[in-house]
Amino acid sequence: MTALVILFVISLLYLLSIRPYTKRRAEFAPFEKQFIAHRGLYRENVPENSLAAFALAIDFGFGIELDVQITADNKIVVFHDKTLERMCGDKRIMNRCSYSELVKLRLSGTDSKIPLLSDVLELVNGKVPLIIEVKPRGNIRRLMPELDAVLKKYKGLYCIQSFHFSVLRWYKKHNPVILRGQLSTIYYRDKIKAPFPVSFIMTNLMTNFISKPDFISYNFRYANQPSYWLCRKLYNPKNAGWTVRSQQELDEIPSEFTVVIFDGFIPKNK
Repeated sequence: MTALVILFVISLLYLLSIRPYTKRRAEFAPFEKQFIAHRGLYRENVPENSLAAFALAIDFGFGIELDVQITADNKIVVFHDKTLERMCGDKRIMNRCSYSELVKLRLSGTDSKIPLLSDVLELVNGKVPLIIEVKPRGNIRRLMPELDAVLKKYKGLYCIQSFHFSVLRWYKKHNPVILRGQLSTIYYRDKIKAPFPVSFIMTNLMTNFISKPDFISYNFRYANQPSYWLCRKLYNPKNAGWTVRSQQELDEIPSEFTVVIFDGFIPKNK
């Protein structure tokens, strides 16, 4: 009997741990009206997370997903990687550079520079919705308030998402009106480096009770991951699927994913 009680309590705690926040489904609806271009609509000679890629996404009427980080001098820039090597041929860590250093670099051999988030917001100007992925690197204590200060000046539609639950928790506490999404995947399959307890907890969405995400943004290839599947069946959250890389994948994506984040092709209607 004692073992059954313990098992029941553990099961109950687990089910509570994966529970998201589902009372703002209507507020999420505008993000479901168009496909979301992953790091902008980038292609040859149009680098990812560049003003050119964002302008092209706007021209096609796609929403935009982008990545933000903080520089050594506390500027919020749009850039994905930890280091500058892949995009700029520079081995330095991005967060250890000032923006005056970064602005001298070019993306993928083009004329495009690493943009400030404020410049991206000025370009988009509410024309399409934004899904902003927060990379919690560098000066974390400065990152969140600086980011929020920049975004508070923006009048367009946006939400935030992050793999790190602390980002969502910060917004839940300091600016709860902003929609927030928990990014996740099967960590070991996607080769995301993290200690096993962290990768296990995050793969299984077991910090939802802390961060209370309004939506789950999961690698669509792992839609049947047990905890994610159970979260959908029990709580029916809003779901974004990433990253769809072909029309065939788009045609086959499960219907639960009402927001589709794509790259590498121009999607046709689902």
